[in-house]
Amino acid sequence: MHIVFTVGTELFPLKKFSVISKLMNYARHVMGEDNLTKMSGDEFVTKLLSGEKDLRHIYVEDWFDLSGHDGFGELNEYFRSEYAGRRRLADAQCKKEDTGYCMDGGGLPMVDHDERVDISGSRIMHMNARGLYMPFLIAQGSQLSYSDFSSGILDFSDFFGSAMASVLMRDARIRKCNFSGCYMPMSDFMHARARGSDFSHSDIEDSIMFYINAPYSFWNGAEMNKGTNFYRAVITCADFDKSRIDSSIFQKVMGENAKFNHVYVAGLPDFSYSFIKNAKFTGTDTKSIKTTGAFVAGTPFEQSYDDPQIIERKPELFPRLNIETGKTEWDEGDPHVQYRIEAAIRMISYMNGLPCTFDT
Repeated sequence: MHIVFTVGTELFPLKKFSVISKLMNYARHVMGEDNLTKMSGDEFVTKLLSGEKDLRHIYVEDWFDLSGHDGFGELNEYFRSEYAGRRRLADAQCKKEDTGYCMDGGGLPMVDHDERVDISGSRIMHMNARGLYMPFLIAQGSQLSYSDFSSGILDFSDFFGSAMASVLMRDARIRKCNFSGCYMPMSDFMHARARGSDFSHSDIEDSIMFYINAPYSFWNGAEMNKGTNFYRAVITCADFDKSRIDSSIFQKVMGENAKFNHVYVAGLPDFSYSFIKNAKFTGTDTKSIKTTGAFVAGTPFEQSYDDPQIIERKPELFPRLNIETGKTEWDEGDPHVQYRIEAAIRMISYMNGLPCTFDT
């Protein structure tokens, strides 16, 4: 089944999954850069330190090293003094409900919309923002691809409909964030803390979700494939209803009470040695799902302990974008499914002319 989106005389075939992310990505493409206010990285930092919150529709210079900027420490201290107390209150309140992301700061009375930094509709690509402290950020429909937010604290932020291809979120705190409709294939969320975050209708093909801590998260209608790897992830009570998991890896996940109802299954999704007690698979083709050695009490699967070597994989080479040089390198990492070269090449078209070659 395909949906065709017509603009003028052009046709845009879309899969029935992640339609939102593809429509938003097209909208960003036709918007162009002429309508954006261009500024240097220094000017961007100056505006933030002056207390300016409305920074919508800006174009910050590519490859800006925010973490290496002289004002980065002062910037983090400024936002800590403004948000730290309210972030703790918001976190305590949200833990009581686990209802996922809500607009306008999760419906929290201690955070008004005009008190949040808003970069919606902006282009801030290839930025190094490691360790950034900026919870409650609003970045709807922005272009943030190839940026590095590793180890940052971005709880309760709203990235709805943004382009975040190959974004780095390793070890980041992204609890109760809104990633709904985001286009972020080949992204890296290893060890991220994403309790209650919303990834519904997002495109996360070929993404790394190793060890992500995402209980009570939402992945409804998300599009994944065999390169999407949730190895040892915590997805307790997470909702994957009507998503597309193809041959995604869910080995050794903690997925008790997770929901995989009416999921589109292609290939051979692998739940080997996972803990999926009482997980729901209503309307899903469970015959195509591998559950070797998994604890499956309360599910449609039969307990099996065959083939104990199923998770033993040799490290493989996989392409990885170096955000500092702009070149793609081949690295040897943790055992996981090798990135599809087709997916890597597909992402090059979104690099706005940045040269990128594969050297084996």
